[in-house]
Order: sequence, then structure tokens, then C-alpha cells
Amino acid sequence: MTVELPEWWYRREARKLGASSAVLDDAVQEMKIAVWRGRSARHACIDFLRREFGRTVRRNEWPLQEGDAVATMDRLVDWLDFLAGFATLPERWRRISALCALGYHDVEIRAILGCSGRRVGQIRQKVSERLRSVGG
Repeated sequence: MTVELPEWWYRREARKLGASSAVLDDAVQEMKIAVWRGRSARHACIDFLRREFGRTVRRNEWPLQEGDAVATMDRLVDWLDFLAGFATLPERWRRISALCALGYHDVEIRAILGCSGRRVGQIRQKVSERLRSVGG
């Protein structure tokens, strides 16, 4: 007997294991194939991520170039500005935006936080506007 897991479960687990948006669909596919074959979905996702990113890190395919330190400092300043703006948001808004950043959809966020999907969308939009105004 095979248990059918919902799509959101695969996406959530892949996100928890570190799958970025760029490879999320591929990770979910690998997980579904593993379940179909009777293997652990989580282990399949970990194996996939190691295959995709482990070799890149070991081979150092993106070495630092001259001037990267300046770009990194600029990103750090932007990140600190973002964090300062994020800290001013109400708690519920921070939770919703964090769940969105982790790859959760409005329907999943609604279920987690117990508010309407429409309200989740409204708050996401307000957070985006507020953070844009803080960032300049």
C-alpha cells in the first residue's frame, strides 16, 4: 500500500533540507521518484542536493575575483538595511514574509497561521511595499 503525499509536503521538506527556488521542482521530482521506488523522500532529496551542489563547492567553480570584496560589502549593507526594516514589521507580517521566503504558498501559510488566503496576499503586498520604502 502506497501513501500519496500532497505536493506541498514535498516542497516543504525540500525547502527544509536546503533546496533553493532554482532546483525546488527538480528536488520534488527526485523525492516523488524515490517514494514510488519505495525509498525515503528525504534521503533522495539530500542525495540530489549533494549531487547538484557538492561537486560545485569542491571544484570551486566560482572563485573570487578582484573587486568582489566591495560588492560583498555593498550586499552586506543592503542586508543590514533590510534587517532593520524587517524588525519594524508586526510579528504576523514577519511570519508571513518568512514563510514566503521559505517557499510556502498562500494556501499553506493560511493553514499554518489560521488566516484567510486573501489576507495572506494582502499582507505580503504590504510587507513588500514597506520594505521597498525603507530600502529607498
